[in-house]
Amino acid sequence: MSPTISYFVGRPEFLLFCDPSLASQPEKSPTKVVINVESLIFEASRILEQGCYTPVKAQNQLKKLNLGFKYLRFSETGKTKVYDKIGKEEFLDLIEFNYLAASKWIMHFDEFRKLEKSVQITLTQTIWHIWRKLHKYMLSQNMYDNAIINSIMKLDPSDIELTYMFAQLCFEYAGKRYPGEIQKITDHFQQILSNDLHDYYINDQKRERYFYRLNELMKVNNLIQRSIWESRPHRELGRVFNVLKIEFSHPEMFEDSGFS
Repeated sequence: MSPTISYFVGRPEFLLFCDPSLASQPEKSPTKVVINVESLIFEASRILEQGCYTPVKAQNQLKKLNLGFKYLRFSETGKTKVYDKIGKEEFLDLIEFNYLAASKWIMHFDEFRKLEKSVQITLTQTIWHIWRKLHKYMLSQNMYDNAIINSIMKLDPSDIELTYMFAQLCFEYAGKRYPGEIQKITDHFQQILSNDLHDYYINDQKRERYFYRLNELMKVNNLIQRSIWESRPHRELGRVFNVLKIEFSHPEMFEDSGFS
């Protein structure tokens, strides 16, 4: 007897239920579901045009982003939805919630608001799923989960440190996705936030020697970055074997999101 079904059919477990012959005969494949997010992008563009709902007053930009987190948590209280099923409508609800939340949060960053609208849209389309990953406390199916969660629990970061970690993740990822002009912008963003974090440690925490702690925080971020980038081969195999049954009107927005 074959030890496992995947060994018997010669395909890994996540491709067991696909028909490889359909990959070369797309006309025989089941009709794919098309997700149109044009109206969602229009709504995000409107949010970016309006700016923050309330004036943001804080000592520096890192603390303004932290206020953005607190505002969003407060505004979301009591709005949690429970789904009995996940269909196209519910799927769009989840995307909308995370994309618009990320757009509202980054509007608290002064340097972001100075950018051209097209660059703002590109950045929000790039970082929104990073928000989603952290909003779920990073509970996804990959080999780094336990290491990430255990490291965060051990470090017990403050709100300011968590905000820095999240912003650094977003800008580092966006810079790697778009090397060139956008990477220069996101590198500049990271430098501003690094200076603000230095000010937080020295003046707020009275911690002159913080290199070790910062290094530990960045180790966690590196694990998360690796979990994002190293999942790409699985998605590429999914495309080759015609496993994916969803198409998007703006596929660039869903790169590395886990939906494509």
